[in-house]
Amino acid sequence: AVNFLSQIFDLSIIKCPTLAMAGAQDRFVNPENVKIFARHIPQCQTVLIEEADHFFFLEKPLAVGLVLSRFFKEVL
Repeated sequence: AVNFLSQIFDLSIIKCPTLAMAGAQDRFVNPENVKIFARHIPQCQTVLIEEADHFFFLEKPLAVGLVLSRFFKEVL
């Protein structure tokens, strides 16, 4: 992930609604990186899952499920 994030990609070519999530206490990838997606993808929403680390989807499945459900219902 670190190598991927250090490369230059033209994220503005992504035109569909996008959701970027991270664990708020991620120790491996800076959670602030989701803001990069929001700055460069026109229809990007970001969510930090509180009290969760790198595997936020395993640590907080209910919170992640609620975010995904809302995104699918309200955005897509």
